[in-house]
Amino acid sequence: MAGARGPGSCAGPHGSDPGPTTPPVRLSAGLPRAGQDLSGALAGKQAGIYWKWFEDASPEVLAACRAAVEKLRGAGLEVVDIVIPELRHQRLAHSVTICSEMRSAMSGPLSVPAVRCQLDGETRASLTNAVGFTGAFYVNAQRVRTRSEAHFRRAFAACDLILTPTTPAAAPRCKPGALAAGETDLATTLGLMRFITPANFLGFPALTLPVGVDAAGLPLGLQLMAPPWHEAGLLHAGAVLEAALGGGVVPRPRVWYDLLRD
Repeated sequence: MAGARGPGSCAGPHGSDPGPTTPPVRLSAGLPRAGQDLSGALAGKQAGIYWKWFEDASPEVLAACRAAVEKLRGAGLEVVDIVIPELRHQRLAHSVTICSEMRSAMSGPLSVPAVRCQLDGETRASLTNAVGFTGAFYVNAQRVRTRSEAHFRRAFAACDLILTPTTPAAAPRCKPGALAAGETDLATTLGLMRFITPANFLGFPALTLPVGVDAAGLPLGLQLMAPPWHEAGLLHAGAVLEAALGGGVVPRPRVWYDLLRD
């Protein structure tokens, strides 16, 4: 959770500083299960939805996510309207930041032909594009990052969680030849990332749960996002939704582990 605390906190206690006496996150003793009475399980909690952003998804995704929100309402969660400005600016700043940092980290290996030829076409194209990003671009991207974090913190002042679809559509099919030669389709990639960029870029904890499937049986997800150090409430809300859905919404893969119980 980058940026959640200052450098001194991240470094841990030192000198005469005893550090926190309790962990910043305390998980609940038990998790709700399917078939359990969930009425009131999320009473007193609020979730914010920026509907203009939430609804920028395919009809199948939107229907599944709306139904999941109603399940959360049934468990006592109050849904409030919020507005988060400058999301497009944030996505652009994220692209500049991550491409610039990847290019910087790979500058050495890229100078070695034997290493460079092992990268697929999409990776080489992205790293080549990043050559055009100047230091001023990167600095401005960090300014946008700071503004975006302030926008989200203001939104979290009115709610405990922010809800969005995980992706605006189900996973697209691989195009012929993509597995062998790679594929560069930045429009699709960036479009699929529009809901998950904030947590990745700003360091807010988030989780996603499968809440439905499309006509081809591919999973559709709802994303829950929380402020820093609120992972316990985030996991609890996710467990409540999972129990409310009752399992079986999305078939389990052949290899599956329950990390919270096994």
